[in-house]
Amino acid sequence: MERPRPSRGCPGISSLIPNSWKVEEPFDYHCSLIDVADVLKTDLSNIPGQVPYIKIPESLVGYWKRKINEILPPAKRRIGLVWQGNPDHQADMFRSFPLSSLEPLSQLDDVQLVSLQFGRGSEQIKQWTGSKPIYTLPSDIDRSSGAFMDTAAILHQLDWIVTSDTSMAHLAGALARPTIVLLGFTPDWRWLLDRDDSPWYPTAKLVRQKTIGQWKSLGQEAADILASQFRKTDSTNP
Repeated sequence: MERPRPSRGCPGISSLIPNSWKVEEPFDYHCSLIDVADVLKTDLSNIPGQVPYIKIPESLVGYWKRKINEILPPAKRRIGLVWQGNPDHQADMFRSFPLSSLEPLSQLDDVQLVSLQFGRGSEQIKQWTGSKPIYTLPSDIDRSSGAFMDTAAILHQLDWIVTSDTSMAHLAGALARPTIVLLGFTPDWRWLLDRDDSPWYPTAKLVRQKTIGQWKSLGQEAADILASQFRKTDSTNP
């Protein structure tokens, strides 16, 4: 029988055991993930929002720092983009949006747009009409280091991530990367309502859809947020 896999990237988790395994090692408690917050009596006043709570090996971060600089031209600021979640998700039609909605980001000065979209949805890059190109990354990402490992290391090489409500939003938030999440009119419950921040992810900014099906204005709002952030950064570091 295989041994439990040690977890070195997340404090508080000593080992990971796939649910397909027969568990023979002793344990004190068992709880489904969805019930943990209830069992721990977590509410808005005590949500554990200390980030980052996932750690990526420095060697992998260093590798992708070198690799990114090899495959992409120099840039003052790099923005990672995700627009499509899993189309098989029951609510995907309300959370994924057309890549064209992000065209306002191409109007920003001194930015490089980088696709973090792999698989379905990435074909939309061929129809991109923004004023700046979208650069793509190697297709074999995450195949050798493990699920999301390369992607997590790549996020450390980006200044901002702009994403739909998919796994990338949660990965970026857990890594404490500056992130803008574009949310549909009726979002997943974890994003709550009537707020532009997330108690789980202090580095995330939320942009909410005001009319079902209309995403273009959210892309413009994301661009306006970034423009404001860039002005602040430039004034602090002239």
